[in-house]
Amino acid sequence: MNAPTNISRIIEAVTRGYVSAMLWTTTDEQDGRYLDERYNIDDLSVDARETVELDCTRFVLENWDVLKGAVPVAATERTDKWSQVGHDFWLTRCGHGAGFWDGHWSSPHGWQLTGASRKAGECWVYVSDDNEVEVTK
Repeated sequence: MNAPTNISRIIEAVTRGYVSAMLWTTTDEQDGRYLDERYNIDDLSVDARETVELDCTRFVLENWDVLKGAVPVAATERTDKWSQVGHDFWLTRCGHGAGFWDGHWSSPHGWQLTGASRKAGECWVYVSDDNEVEVTK
């Protein structure tokens, strides 16, 4: 793996996209509202934030060769494309009806990233009694 010098910016963008999708697809068990209506990345517990950051970092580093083929070189400085990577990582790993496999990523990259996402396994999100967003595997 030969990661670029801006890998920390890339991982940060992937993480933000991942959390955005996580909150957008998860409802609060108490009232059924989607979490993104009231929560953002700053509302994750310390443990949840560490879990999310570790998962996203691992995903980027372990799949860097595929990602650099899937994301155009010109986009390495654009955080929106990397945010989409995080978004699709969440959707794919948790079995939502969209993700890397749905045609927005070129083949074979989309399918390779789908396999890597599924290998990461599902996880679940809830709001704790302390009103913090938690993640469990």
